[in-house]
Amino acid sequence: MVFIWLLVGLLAAWGFVCFACSKPAELERRIMAIGLIVAGLIYCLFAIWYWQPYWLGIEIIAILVNIGLIFLSFKHSIYWLVFAWAIHPFWDLYIHLIGPANFFTPSWYPVFCLSFDLFVAVVIVRRQLSWQKLNQE
Repeated sequence: MVFIWLLVGLLAAWGFVCFACSKPAELERRIMAIGLIVAGLIYCLFAIWYWQPYWLGIEIIAILVNIGLIFLSFKHSIYWLVFAWAIHPFWDLYIHLIGPANFFTPSWYPVFCLSFDLFVAVVIVRRQLSWQKLNQE
């Protein structure tokens, strides 16, 4: 079953990336950043659904950290966005699959996110060359 959710995560990431890459480079970068915020908001929805106010607060703090990393990526280096996407699976797996918040998160979702998040991080690394060309113009 894990393999299926990893595959579904990859397919969903592929769809997300295809959508983002079909836009102009500056919009593409913003879509990638918004996607990271949405990934965090989904955990907020799980916390609300199972009425976990403590975890809702923690998830909001995590989103604020991601917003900070996104800000750094727009001001300094795109690799801050890559970093944010690349570390998100650790949050998914450690906190929501095997860790303290696994009681309100469906077990398939962190597995789905593992492949989704890492795929997006790799694509951003690959696409950053076109974004650099945009900044030089």
